[in-house]
Amino acid sequence: MSVRSYVRYRYCHQCQQVKPPRTHHCSICDACVRRMDHHCPWMGNCIGILNHKYFWDFLLWAFLGTLQVTIAILAHKGFLGLGTDTTLMVACVMSFAFSVSIGALFAVHSYLIAFNMSTLESVALNDQNPFRIRDGNWRTRVIANVEMNFGRDPWWRWLLPLEPKMRLYDGTEVMLEVDGASGSTMGSDHSADEAV
Repeated sequence: MSVRSYVRYRYCHQCQQVKPPRTHHCSICDACVRRMDHHCPWMGNCIGILNHKYFWDFLLWAFLGTLQVTIAILAHKGFLGLGTDTTLMVACVMSFAFSVSIGALFAVHSYLIAFNMSTLESVALNDQNPFRIRDGNWRTRVIANVEMNFGRDPWWRWLLPLEPKMRLYDGTEVMLEVDGASGSTMGSDHSADEAV
């Protein structure tokens, strides 16, 4: 898929409605999802603009929880003491394996949020991501991209499963990189052709 197909309105033949830019139809949920990331069997629905924050929070706390179990078991028995208790050894290995895999998934989604991409877009767009904010220094850009998902709330609210008070992006308007400066466009065919 080209960049152009991501930045304009398209028609969904399954839902029989116009879908905004960055919207994809999920064949499992049978619905169009704004800024769809993926269909998640853990959450039981699609991860998109309205619940990507909650998915990230889920990964964060699942990673910390499984890591805590691993550390607690090792602190209780020690690394060499695990050989005498098979149950604790299996629990430690399982919790460590889960913490590594969930931690890797958490790192990937942290990267995607920092650069304002979804999993689908990261595969298709590679280095041509027109959605990330490129103005300012590195720290300012990352914070601006994160605020697109998490809102302009204090950072500690980002860690809690709370609805953002000031959500900056609802999935219908698209912020694009236009000749080196970030600008807003409604994503119509005409403005998308000019922006790309």
